[in-house]
Amino acid sequence: MSRSLIPVVAWLFASAVATGADLPQVEVERMAVPGDAPSAIHLGEPVPLRVTVSLPAGYQAAPPQPVAEQDELALRPGAVPQGSARPGGGMTQVFSFELIPLQLGEVTFSGFQVPWRQEEGAAGESVSGSLTLMVLATIEDPAAATAADIRGPAVLPVPSRLPWWGLGLLFLVLAAGLWLWWRRRRSLPAAAVVPRDVDPFGGLEPAVWALAALDTMEREDVLAHRGTVAFHVRLAEILRRYLGGRFQVPTLERTTHELLHDTVKHMGQLPGSRSRLRDLLTACDMVKFARLDPMPRASRELLGTTRLFVEDTRPRSPVGAVAEGS
Repeated sequence: MSRSLIPVVAWLFASAVATGADLPQVEVERMAVPGDAPSAIHLGEPVPLRVTVSLPAGYQAAPPQPVAEQDELALRPGAVPQGSARPGGGMTQVFSFELIPLQLGEVTFSGFQVPWRQEEGAAGESVSGSLTLMVLATIEDPAAATAADIRGPAVLPVPSRLPWWGLGLLFLVLAAGLWLWWRRRRSLPAAAVVPRDVDPFGGLEPAVWALAALDTMEREDVLAHRGTVAFHVRLAEILRRYLGGRFQVPTLERTTHELLHDTVKHMGQLPGSRSRLRDLLTACDMVKFARLDPMPRASRELLGTTRLFVEDTRPRSPVGAVAEGS
């Protein structure tokens, strides 16, 4: 190689390294558990994981998702994500998960992927490394686990028959219980009819109410007048109230994981709705709890995506049956 080309090659190598260092990075590690081997876990016992996402200045990222679905492992989110500023700009986000092994032997977790987007419009995806674990049975040798001093079952004497005074006492207890039940039942007020004005939807169909509430948010420009956090808090509340009325499940006091668990059985006939709901709720949680500050355009797109979700999951009238009847 000519000496004149050496500086050029060195400059190209340094540029490539600097460019890779400026991209978002994802790292996954197993949180230490006292008394456990570094790579060994037991079947069915949750393994705490920490996922660290390092975002340079000018980047925004979605929450981590597994690279692939694995039948031998179950993954569930842990505590609320944490965020902190990085020296020189950008931020570091820390997520926690619990990995539950469902199969014995050596199991490799595929890792996490994090889609990201740059303010200039560039987009990409960062992927963490995999994690290999050795899954052991809780009791490897049941015969060895037998204690030498365990004795046989104790035989307790049982009276052949209840004495007459025992029968009388039992009758008195039953009679007193029935009397108390009858008296309490008479004292209970009649079931009260819930007045119409406490209906959270004002007598409207939940989907109609939700679409009107989203239109009001857009018309009042909540994002510009009240800020990013208030916008996402109100958007999440509208979405949760709609889900509660649409699928008849409690939603306002549930975590995102609990809400997805309660509503998934109602979404079996709605392809893709569960993943879209998870993305909507997670995006709101990232602003409410991790204090992520998305771009205004992304927040307005989130409102539009919520509107499409409501329209796609609202009850459909049997159009075919009406057409045949006419």
